[in-house]
Amino acid sequence: GEDIIDTKDYPIDSIFKIKDTYYILSANKTLEKFISEKAFLSHYNRNLAIQKNTDFLDSYLKVENSLGFADGTLVSHGLSVFIASKNKLYPVGDPDIFLNQGYSWNDIITIDSNEFSIYEKEKLFNLTSVHPDGTVFFTPDTNKWYLIENKQKHELPSKEVLSSWLKKNPIIVPASSLRILGGCDLKKELFGNYSCVIQLNDKEETAGRYYEFTFTAENDLLINNLNLLYKKNITKQNLKLALRNIILKIKTRYGIQSAPPQQ
Repeated sequence: GEDIIDTKDYPIDSIFKIKDTYYILSANKTLEKFISEKAFLSHYNRNLAIQKNTDFLDSYLKVENSLGFADGTLVSHGLSVFIASKNKLYPVGDPDIFLNQGYSWNDIITIDSNEFSIYEKEKLFNLTSVHPDGTVFFTPDTNKWYLIENKQKHELPSKEVLSSWLKKNPIIVPASSLRILGGCDLKKELFGNYSCVIQLNDKEETAGRYYEFTFTAENDLLINNLNLLYKKNITKQNLKLALRNIILKIKTRYGIQSAPPQQ
């Protein structure tokens, strides 16, 4: 970018601390305030903030809406645990779901009503939910780190970049889970349509919530639509899971909460 030639000519995303409040300089040259110091620390370290006096606020316009916690942050309010992401809070169904989804109790930040109020409450996060933006995965068998952003997995390229995201424990998954489970060849149907069926292994060692599909053609093709339909076989285990999710949604709807185990 351009050289900084003035003490007020700060680049976008510069961070400031004025008294006990933290601000960040947005793209339209306005100052956005963090709702609390805890919210700020979920994004950055304290030493990144430039100390200023109150006169500095006169140099920029201020945005009324406050900034919350970093995407993927675990927070608790009352007896409930939530995942904060994209200005929304995803309530976690129960302690078993919390642990099965790879989270750690040590990462939970207790928030007050003021911090809670800036968020929109989302649907229940359960065993079949995908992890929201801001989630960090680690594959120990390949020693790689990945960030979930816009429903895509992005590899973090260095320890320096990684350290800026590791304000919480990563979710550990084996890289071997990315192995190919199946494939199929398209067959022609009526009206110029083609289709095929891939049988996925439902065993515990290959089950998951994330699937990646690739399509390869020997010749150039003009495709109007590509539709993917995922179906589950009806089993006793699937029925139990569906009933459990219904019960959890009812409990959440009527405020029936389960406390996490004491550490």
